[in-house]
Amino acid sequence: MAHITHVEITDLDLRSDSHDERPSPIDELDDLQIGKLPGQCTKISRQLSPNLRQQLEAEILQNANLFAWSSADMPGINADFICHRLAIHKEAKPVAQRKRKVGGERQEGIIIETQKLLNVGFIREVRYTTWLVNVVLVKKNSGKWRMCVNYTDLNKACPKDLYPLPSIDKLVDGASGHALLSFLEAYSGYNQIMMYTPDEVHTSFITDHANYCYRVMPFGLKNAGATYQRLMDKVFHEQIGRNMEVYVDDMVVKTTSATDHAADLVEVFAQIRKHNMRLNLEKCVFGVQGGKFLGFMISSREIEANPEKCKAIIQMQSPQTVKELQRLAGRLVSLSRFIPRLALKAGPIFTLLKKPKDFQWTDQCEEAFQSFKTFLTTPPSQTNLLLYLAVAESAISAIIVQEHQKAQTPIYFIIRVLQDAEKRYQMIEKLALALVTAARRLILRKPELAGRMIAWLVELSEFSIQYESRGPMKAQCLANFVPELTPTTAEEPQVWTLHVDGSSNSKGGGAGIILEGPNQVTLEQSLKFSFKVTNNQAEYEALLTGLRLSRDIGAQRVSCNSDSKLMVEQLSGKYQAKDTLLQRYFHITSHQISSSDEFTIQHVPREQNTRADLLSKLASTKRPGQHRTIIQETLHSPSLNDKVVNVSDNEDLGWMTGIWSYLKEGTLPEDKDEARKMRMRSAKFVIIRDELFKRGVSTPLLKCLIASQAAYVIKEIHQGICGMHSGARSMATRVLRAGYYWRTLKSDCQSYIQKCKECRQFSNTHRQLPEALHHMMSAWPFS
Repeated sequence: MAHITHVEITDLDLRSDSHDERPSPIDELDDLQIGKLPGQCTKISRQLSPNLRQQLEAEILQNANLFAWSSADMPGINADFICHRLAIHKEAKPVAQRKRKVGGERQEGIIIETQKLLNVGFIREVRYTTWLVNVVLVKKNSGKWRMCVNYTDLNKACPKDLYPLPSIDKLVDGASGHALLSFLEAYSGYNQIMMYTPDEVHTSFITDHANYCYRVMPFGLKNAGATYQRLMDKVFHEQIGRNMEVYVDDMVVKTTSATDHAADLVEVFAQIRKHNMRLNLEKCVFGVQGGKFLGFMISSREIEANPEKCKAIIQMQSPQTVKELQRLAGRLVSLSRFIPRLALKAGPIFTLLKKPKDFQWTDQCEEAFQSFKTFLTTPPSQTNLLLYLAVAESAISAIIVQEHQKAQTPIYFIIRVLQDAEKRYQMIEKLALALVTAARRLILRKPELAGRMIAWLVELSEFSIQYESRGPMKAQCLANFVPELTPTTAEEPQVWTLHVDGSSNSKGGGAGIILEGPNQVTLEQSLKFSFKVTNNQAEYEALLTGLRLSRDIGAQRVSCNSDSKLMVEQLSGKYQAKDTLLQRYFHITSHQISSSDEFTIQHVPREQNTRADLLSKLASTKRPGQHRTIIQETLHSPSLNDKVVNVSDNEDLGWMTGIWSYLKEGTLPEDKDEARKMRMRSAKFVIIRDELFKRGVSTPLLKCLIASQAAYVIKEIHQGICGMHSGARSMATRVLRAGYYWRTLKSDCQSYIQKCKECRQFSNTHRQLPEALHHMMSAWPFS
């Protein structure tokens, strides 16, 4: 009778037939009889030593009651520990579907499946329900019917449970590299969780004879997977990551030492027994050296691609429809960690997915498709590991290479498409990003740090990573991968284009400056003169402002365009500057140009310089898709009045004199102790473009100021337009955050606050200066 019950109610799992397959271990297996009836057995590895096999068999047989032969053998998990609740929106209206007509064969299937669920206590009859849905019958590969419930309307009324699922890559990496593995799976896992009693009626479905609702968590509910993952995390929270990995109902017990595997199984079995869970003996495999886990082949040595996935792509024909194209893209993404530069090679294929209506399989798509087939037919070998990094304009790549007998073979690839902001990174930043991305995927855990290069440096500092320059390539397969590492544009700086124009009229004068650089970077500056200027003077002022702007951003090669023929010819040496004012402008401009690495200026017609001429109307002259920075400011005095400060003049450097002399000229004090102190102190400073900066381990460069500049910065930060009269320590922090430094920063802030009249008068503790007493008249003289 027990055998008949098992046959009747054993198949109540509503998942697809593909999930019913047993795990695919790499070892040869033997049957281990657990139950009394034929067929009630599980699998154990044949490669185990006699003593280890005896230990495993003893533990498995001792816990034989943890395996379910049928759905009736599941006691169910205590609802007080966990149950599935439906968080239905309050404004959601219940939906009661009308009963659909079902044919004779399907009607008999519904009756049989419903009776099975009633026999095991999964459902109960219900009346007066507000939510009601129809059932759907799907024919299985065996020819039998499988009954499913369509909860589409109910799922729309429930919010998404955002409980985090584990990272598949992290689980696969954690499960590989162990001596022994045991694959476990719960028996009809979802049905082991009870429904929250008040929510049972919401799962009602309609049949010909009655309406029923689920007492256990059914398949098809929106948040069923999140609830089950929450259960597994609560049950195995002490084992996950240490000797076990879990993803929903797929479990793998891992052991570094084979002799400890039996003890790890005992620990896992104890947790299963404690919470009344049951395992599916037909899908459990014990004591193997490797097998399939979450679509990857894992073993004690490495992670391999699933041969079935590779075979599916190799035997696949060229897509002819959008659905076939989507199937190909999904298969390629599932093997992304084993295919080099997937985002670049599959670019034509992925582009078709963006415009499915214009589907057309081109020659480029076919070439990429055939290259994937060729690559998947060449298995990698097992050797030592090397990490290569490659940087392209729109993507970064990393490759793990095995080296054996002076031959290199790729085995693991990481590809990431750069975001728009990341495309403008410098080459060293892109390389660092590639290294960090590879480290996060392979080795490290990501800390929550801010910044870019500093954060990456801190993240990688705890690992002994050594850089080696790339030598001659041993593997021909890397010929197309590695040349991306050194772009041709990095050898010489790119040319920046400068457009300048100045104008003057009765209402005043102004200038427009536009600086265009690589990667579509555009800086636009609108300059207003608060003093009277001539047209020629405005042209020179515009050029001087453009030179200062290009110098500030580090442009080494500048090509200038101007519609002032007089200024261009004077700077070219064809015209002579006779006017006294223009002569002064000519000498200052020539001095600024001589400090540039390369500068050319040419005359262009006014029609080609319209953007600079009409800079006040930028809203109507912007070009779409460019990264722009618009600077608007007022020039209060001519550039001729600017005081040129020689930063190498020691009398103006103050506390920076000794540091500047040592870094610039190597001059040290005669006293040995002072010289030693100066060398130690100067190690924290650096000179960049004749400016002294203080550097730190985790802070940006801070510009060093002399006494007069420091006084101005303190005044502006403390009581300027954005000042807030903060305390000394807060103000010193704000100065550092603004990017400035001098040696007596904290004491100067404290001294300035003590002298601030507003701070003394309105602070919590009054420190106003004493004054003579005076009479105070009463406001109410007759009170």
